[in-house]
Amino acid sequence: MAISERTAAYLVSFLEWKQNAGEPTDPESPVFVSQRWCSMTPSGVSRGWKAALARAGLPAHWGVHATRHSYAVEV
Repeated sequence: MAISERTAAYLVSFLEWKQNAGEPTDPESPVFVSQRWCSMTPSGVSRGWKAALARAGLPAHWGVHATRHSYAVEV
């Protein structure tokens, strides 16, 4: 399945950010790394997501999956 040019640009920006932060970007590396530079656990991702929602002033009950669908409808 093809992705939009906008999504591709976001992914390129994300990979550049990871490289600038010193994070690995090879295909075998995790998308998100913990403070110990290993794969984040699902609960770690959830804690990070909830903190990001709070900083953005969004409802705490929004999950990653629901937010992804909301974004897809809005864009």
